[in-house]
Amino acid sequence: MINLVKLNTLKHNSCPKIISYTTMGPYLSSPNTQKEVEQGTDNRLAFSAVSMQGWRNQQEDAHIADLKLPNGEAIFGVFDGHGGKEVAQFVQKKYVETLKKLPEYKSG
Repeated sequence: MINLVKLNTLKHNSCPKIISYTTMGPYLSSPNTQKEVEQGTDNRLAFSAVSMQGWRNQQEDAHIADLKLPNGEAIFGVFDGHGGKEVAQFVQKKYVETLKKLPEYKSG
């Protein structure tokens, strides 16, 4: 059983709401519909990214939303974990830093 604390329902001096899910292999018995939202803006662009775990035992996807690349560009990407979070999280962490080191990117 997985217990999650629903933080957005907390009020001052109140107890958190505990949501329980029973696992069935790689899936939950009911979907986790809590959403994580990231938003950003600059003088050119605005974005919103919303992620939901769904039926899986854990969130497997990752994303990039970076408005401040050195050449004045922006990058957005979604990486599907396809049954495991490790590769998606690795790509999220390393993609932009690797891109900026490429001679092709540096030369425009």
